[in-house]
Amino acid sequence: MKIAIIGAGNVGGALAKTFSRAGHSVVIADRDPEEAGQLAAQVGGTGTADLGRAASQAEVVVLAVPFAASAEQVSKAIAGQVKGKIVIDATNPLKPDFSGLATEGGPSGAERIQQWLPSARVVKAFNTVFASNQAEPVVEGEPVDGLVAADDEQARKTVLGLLADIGFRPIDVGPLARARARGSRWFASKNFWEASPMARRQGDPEPERREGPGPHGPGRGPDESPERRKEGPLDPWRVPDLPGPGYGPGTHGPGRGPDQT
Repeated sequence: MKIAIIGAGNVGGALAKTFSRAGHSVVIADRDPEEAGQLAAQVGGTGTADLGRAASQAEVVVLAVPFAASAEQVSKAIAGQVKGKIVIDATNPLKPDFSGLATEGGPSGAERIQQWLPSARVVKAFNTVFASNQAEPVVEGEPVDGLVAADDEQARKTVLGLLADIGFRPIDVGPLARARARGSRWFASKNFWEASPMARRQGDPEPERREGPGPHGPGRGPDESPERRKEGPLDPWRVPDLPGPGYGPGTHGPGRGPDQT
């Protein structure tokens, strides 16, 4: 599959590495041609500063740019080239100062991108996982959960298959509106890390660039045994009843913090 990744930062680089390793053809598009070229050389892809051309030649387009600073501008720049195509939204809609979600009280970031790209099939994926796990989606020998939401059923199935192909355990969470809950729960997990000495004692890093709920991905903490996995995926929407300010789903994913026995 030919995949265009727009954005040569941490997320774009991690996904480029993973897609390329799985045998997909990768094009890196970034407004900085030097950044795009350097990343492309690392993963065996091609680099360009022409976002529209990259999108027009790809089967799947991945948005891996800062939401507040670039998502609307980039979306409108490629709108004419993505008619009928799958556009994966890998962004997190944070305010520039990381004080909260830029979309609070309204449509999710993915729903807004769908509004900016009305002829595309927008799919939300990858935003709940650290860039390090996007590059290597396996923890302790087990695949990291990859949550996928989309209104277009066929697009959702295609991206679920793509995640499985690159090593994730894909989880279908339904329509794009579910991205609202994913965004708020992810932000709560960041607050929980900051407020919880217990989480820090477990050795979990603070979310770098605040790109996901924890190093193991949603529903994938280190305390999950093979027996537990036979029970099926954890409910990614269940938030534990944790006391105190800033509580959230836990550093190991929604409903699965390290202190839950």
